[in-house]
Amino acid sequence: MKTYYKVTVRTKPPYFSALVPQPAQVKYEQNKFSKAPDWLASQGYHLTVFDSPESAVDFLMIVYEFHIRWLSLWECVCENEIQLPEPMDIKYLELGELHPSFDAIWHKGTKMFERVKLVNMIESYTPYMSPFK
Repeated sequence: MKTYYKVTVRTKPPYFSALVPQPAQVKYEQNKFSKAPDWLASQGYHLTVFDSPESAVDFLMIVYEFHIRWLSLWECVCENEIQLPEPMDIKYLELGELHPSFDAIWHKGTKMFERVKLVNMIESYTPYMSPFK
């Protein structure tokens, strides 16, 4: 089974999606499958991961830059790949609404699945300590 990579907020369990606000936020627990909220899944939006640690770290550095210490990178296993839908405008998610984004693109290496299970937290992933270079 292929390993994928998920970015979460670094908290005590449970863990939460790094970029997605409430009410679209997903709760993750290690070694348990998670899925998207029903209102998102019914419109074709499921859980995103990255296909390589390099893509995940690149995403972290571009999107979060100075806040990287508050995020965790996980190896994960995934079920039921979904074709990436059109990117949505993230600011509307806080309102519980989906609107297309006119300028967003999916980050290189992004994949979407119905179910994601966090398996192993990767401790050293910053560009200064990266095990991927």
